[in-house]
Amino acid sequence: MTDTPLIYAHRGFTNNSSIRENTMQSFRLAFQAGADGIETDVRKTRDNQLVCIHDESAETLGLPGLIGEYTHKELSEASPGGGESLPLLGEVLARFKHRMRFIIEIKEHDCEHMVVEQLLLQNVAIAEEQVIVSSFIPEVLYKIKLINPNISTALLVKSPAGSLKKMKAFRCDGVHPFFEQQRSAILNFLLPAGMKPFMKKAMKNGYQVIPWTVNNPKNMERLFAKVVSGIITDRPDIAVEVRQQFL
Repeated sequence: MTDTPLIYAHRGFTNNSSIRENTMQSFRLAFQAGADGIETDVRKTRDNQLVCIHDESAETLGLPGLIGEYTHKELSEASPGGGESLPLLGEVLARFKHRMRFIIEIKEHDCEHMVVEQLLLQNVAIAEEQVIVSSFIPEVLYKIKLINPNISTALLVKSPAGSLKKMKAFRCDGVHPFFEQQRSAILNFLLPAGMKPFMKKAMKNGYQVIPWTVNNPKNMERLFAKVVSGIITDRPDIAVEVRQQFL
């Protein structure tokens, strides 16, 4: 991992526009904004394709039921993203592998072999840590390590309680702790109890710490000053400006 904290665009960058997250457009905007990488979510379709989408429900695409109940073609035809089809993970890797890093969040079980297969198929630089596989499900990350121990993994956590033990037990290389929360119509950023000492201890123990979703410029400053490995943000444009003062 580079010494300079990296900036990952959370599901791409929509710039407060009508562009839908987790689309080629949002990933392209992230690159143009100066992000070092993109964070995206993956789920498996009925025809065993890995699509970049966050929600388990297909309602965001105007369909009843779950994402896994549809083929990629059916989901793409229903996609409201300005005529843009729902991207496959392989397509995203192929398009941006020479320009960006990736955080791939696996949202469900039984996707692990398919994710590794796509990374190898697209010649992503696993050894150079161009990709991090993350998940809230530690068993998923452990399975990734069993398939290919060279792939960097990170546990997503909303609470620090017991997280260090899980990270060690499931052979994680890093942690992506929940850092900010938006509440009501006013931006209120709350740090979960115990998160600061947890992050400090994780860094001391050699884990890569990349908090999410950091949108407040003051919090960006604090985290860059602490030399975290990076941040995941909805505002890579702002993060790039804030990071300049630390370079």
